[in-house]
Amino acid sequence: MLTETTHNWAALFAKRTSAGHGSGALADILALAGATDVITLSGGFPAPETFPVGILHELTARLLAHEPAVALQYSPTRGLASVRDAIATRLERRESRRPAEAELLVTS
Repeated sequence: MLTETTHNWAALFAKRTSAGHGSGALADILALAGATDVITLSGGFPAPETFPVGILHELTARLLAHEPAVALQYSPTRGLASVRDAIATRLERRESRRPAEAELLVTS
C-alpha cells in the first residue's frame, strides 16, 4: 500500500522505459555524441575541464593510503555494506520505510 511518503516509481517512469530496449538503443544514443551536424541532447561525454580532478586525486590518495583493499578489491555483488547502509538509512528517513536487504542493490 502506498502512503504519502512512498512513491510508485514504476508508474512515474516514461512509458518507453517498459519497452525493453537493449544495448542497441544505448549504442544508437552514443553514436550521436560525436555528430557535428546536429545539436544532440542525448547521451554524450562531459567536458574534461569539468572533471573534479583535484578532489578525486585527494580522495584516491586518502583511500589508497588508508583502505587499499576497498579501493583495489572487487566489491560485494550487492555493493559495499557501508554504502548500502547509508542509502538505506537515507531512504528510511525520507520514505519512512527502510528497504529490506534484498530490495537494495548498489551498482557503479
